[in-house]
Amino acid sequence: MRQVRLRAGGTVTVMLLPSPDRPWPQPRSSSPMVATIMSAVTESDGTARITIRGARTGVATVSWGDSFTLRLDVAAYQVQ
Repeated sequence: MRQVRLRAGGTVTVMLLPSPDRPWPQPRSSSPMVATIMSAVTESDGTARITIRGARTGVATVSWGDSFTLRLDVAAYQVQ
C-alpha cells in the first residue's frame, strides 16, 4: 500500500503501468466524501491515469481491485 498526504482541495495523479495479466479495474474510493475520483482514463497501451481530489479532511483508500491500494491522508493545513 502506498500513502499520500495532501491538503484539502489538493489533487494527486496516479499513473499505473500496464498490467501484463489483465487491464486495471476501475478505481474505488472507500470514502468519496474524502477522496473524490475526478478522472480515470486507461490509455490504449494499458496505462491507467487517475486524478484524485482530497475533498475534505480525513483518511480514505483508493483501490484497484486486489492489485493496488493508495491510502490518502487529507489534512486541513498546508502539507510540507
